Parts: sequence; C-alpha cells; structure tokens
Amino acid sequence: PPAAAPDARTAVPLKGLWEICRNDEQQPPADVAQPMLDLPAHPFWSAIDVPGDRNTLRPDLLFAHRLWFRTRVDVPASLSGRSFHLHFPQNNLNTTVFVNGKYCGFFPWPFAAFDIDVTSAIKPGANEVWVGIRDVWYGYATSPTNSMKLRRIFHLPVGFLSRSWQDLDYPIWGQPQSGILATPELVAAGAPVYAADVFVKPSLKRHALEADITLAN
Repeated sequence: PPAAAPDARTAVPLKGLWEICRNDEQQPPADVAQPMLDLPAHPFWSAIDVPGDRNTLRPDLLFAHRLWFRTRVDVPASLSGRSFHLHFPQNNLNTTVFVNGKYCGFFPWPFAAFDIDVTSAIKPGANEVWVGIRDVWYGYATSPTNSMKLRRIFHLPVGFLSRSWQDLDYPIWGQPQSGILATPELVAAGAPVYAADVFVKPSLKRHALEADITLAN
C-alpha cells in the first residue's frame, strides 16, 4: 500500500496474476454457508488472473468446485498500528479468507460486496493471502437427509444453469461466473479503530438525522 498520513486510509488493489489450486471434496456439507477450514495438505498451484471468471480463464478447472486462490502483499512497517481489512466487490459463490495461515473470516453470499477484517493476521513485510471459493455449483439446494444430493450435480455443464427450472438455494440462475470477479483491495485504516459500517436513519416526523456506526477493533 502507498504511504498515507496517520489519519488517512490507504489501499492497494490486489489485481494481476494469482495462484490457484483445487481442494475437492467427496461429500459436501448439508449447509454450505460455513467456512472452508480444511486447507489442502499438498496443494498444486498454477496461475490465474484476478479479477476474472474461473470458467473462462481456466476451463481445465471447470469441474473443480472448491478452490483456493493465493497472493502475497507487502505491508511497510510505517503502517504498523493500523487496522487492515480486505474489501471484495464481488465473488461467487462464497468466500473464506486466511492470512499468513490464520483464519480471518467468511462471507456466504454471491455477487455482493463485503469486507473481512485481517488486522490480527497482518504483519510488516510479506503477507500471504488465501481466498477459498466454493463455486456456483454450490448454489444448488442441499438436503439434510441426503448428503449426496449436491454432489450429484457437480458434473452438470455450465449451460445447465440457464435452464428453465432449477432447484436452487442461492440466486445464481443464469449466472455461472465463479471466483474473484472484481478487484479486491487490502485497505489500511487511518488508525487502530475504524468505522466498519454506517447506517443512516433520517426521520421527517422528528426532524432528525441519526446514524448507527459500527466500530472495528
């Protein structure tokens, strides 16, 4: 990230060539809205451009439905003492984040922007970021009584996602894009504590303007 005044945020876009490896599973969970915590013991890394659709960038990995993306980012010592978060504008389907081998967070929804705080894992110098993605095939409905229901659709071709009737748990009809679809950023806040979210509540009746502010760290 570029240098910044002590009270100013700074960010670096994490676009370009990343590494990618597959992490297949034979029996998906009944509820896929949970993080991927089983890091591959012997990953085989190859290259992929970020951002981009895995389906078109790496068609050889089309039927690898659980994937890890990896990159490195250097954090100067001058930014020590600040908070850090990763901002993802758009991924599909859901996302797990590790930094320097430490689990940092999970986001379950497709095609939505989100932030994951990584302050506890960031250190001065080189930092390794792992992003776990379950792809669009995990958007199909699961069953608590049939553990193989989801697994049996993993062979379906991309075109099937646009057919007229689908048994889906997530709003992914006709949208087969998978992976990190827009450029993520590593953001350094201007201080150890930062405003992670602001929700503004205007009231005409009371002639008032209120705000709920969520502070991180």
